[in-house]
Amino acid sequence: MSPSPERYVALGDSFSAGTATGGDHVPWPELTARGLSARGEPVELHNFAVVGASCAEVVADQLAPALELRPGLVSLVCGANDVLLSVRPDIEAFEACFDSLLARLRGELPGATLITATYPDPGKFADLGPRTRKRVVDGITGVNLAIRAAAERQGALCLELSEHPGVADPTNVGKDGFHPSAIGHRRAAAAVLEAIAHHGGREKECA
Repeated sequence: MSPSPERYVALGDSFSAGTATGGDHVPWPELTARGLSARGEPVELHNFAVVGASCAEVVADQLAPALELRPGLVSLVCGANDVLLSVRPDIEAFEACFDSLLARLRGELPGATLITATYPDPGKFADLGPRTRKRVVDGITGVNLAIRAAAERQGALCLELSEHPGVADPTNVGKDGFHPSAIGHRRAAAAVLEAIAHHGGREKECA
């Protein structure tokens, strides 16, 4: 059965799931779905992303139900928790996990548009000690390199949020210094919509 262009599945961690902090808070996948509907491309969103999820947990808990839906659009953003929740992040293990996850999506949904993204530097606004900051910044840098490489290998759109012109704007980040603010989610959705429009849902390369 071919993927359904009317279904959009979001996989990942709190970056896609959103958090309860910040008052008026709508996660960017929902804003993306609204934006697609507004321009005449309505989709049925299924957001499986979970706060705190690692790459392995996305594979274990989110992948199977996502594949059952045969979505035509999939966003996958994970890796931050593989760094933040470990005192010794294993970037090689993450790279293998992420690449196999993206390869599985590509293999079983060959006609779908796959979107992933790099992470902004979490050491820029979060209140971290010097040693923790180095571990987190180095870890996220490694995760971002792995995400870019996997996206290129598997033919996915890769949004460079780590190098976005607005990455230094504190209004994009919530009070904890890690998660996107309401404004940050709106801007992330705008970037996704622009990438989809630019590539026409067909070309598969880093944006």
